[in-house]
Amino acid sequence: MTGLSWLTDKPFAHRGLHHAGKGIAENSLTAFRGAIAQGVGIELDVRATADGEAVVFHDVTLERLTGAPGAVATSTALGLKAHRLFGAHDDKIETLPGVLSVIRGQVPVLIEMKDCGAQNTRLCIAVRRALEGYSGAAGIMSFNPAFPKWFAKHAPGITRGLVTSDRGENYGLFAGTRYGHRRNMRAARAQFLAHDLLSLPSSFIRAMRGKGVPTLSWTVRSEADSQKARDNVDNVIFELETD
Repeated sequence: MTGLSWLTDKPFAHRGLHHAGKGIAENSLTAFRGAIAQGVGIELDVRATADGEAVVFHDVTLERLTGAPGAVATSTALGLKAHRLFGAHDDKIETLPGVLSVIRGQVPVLIEMKDCGAQNTRLCIAVRRALEGYSGAAGIMSFNPAFPKWFAKHAPGITRGLVTSDRGENYGLFAGTRYGHRRNMRAARAQFLAHDLLSLPSSFIRAMRGKGVPTLSWTVRSEADSQKARDNVDNVIFELETD
């Protein structure tokens, strides 16, 4: 597993250093700039638009984060950029290339690819295109093993990981069991794992760490969470505690 030390060198801010109480929206440029200023890595989410672009956004629909109706999958990238994210800052929905042009390799980036059904291949192509020539440390990951499997075949130089949980995620052959995780990891040809904090401790994660596979855990929100993660994995994906 040479060349993957960046996965465990510094913690990753979940959707950037967002903070609702301070008007900093998740997956926003302000949240990403905050992570860069603090010298921590960035975890972000991407979805496919109707015109095959990758935009940095977590939800299927726009309402929770913008107040607008509609869905990412039925909107164009240009149309989505017109939507302002809730918060005190003038942040809008950004494309992945636009976000990467701001990060510019200053901190490592984990890109969680959200399942988009029939648009999954288009999302893979868009993310690969965004990462071509990117000089910073970056990798993709997903609950769906089909994403890292695609990258193993079509873009093997891009680091790829599997997101896992024992709480019934409906991906893979035997999701939610240690046997399912092993099968999914082999199918995905994953190079690292991001495991649900609420599913720790885990015999699967313990076995993978024993084999030298980098392991992270999400989402760490307190000192107690941090201690649990330190006892079980190599690194954390965290959120700031909010009032």
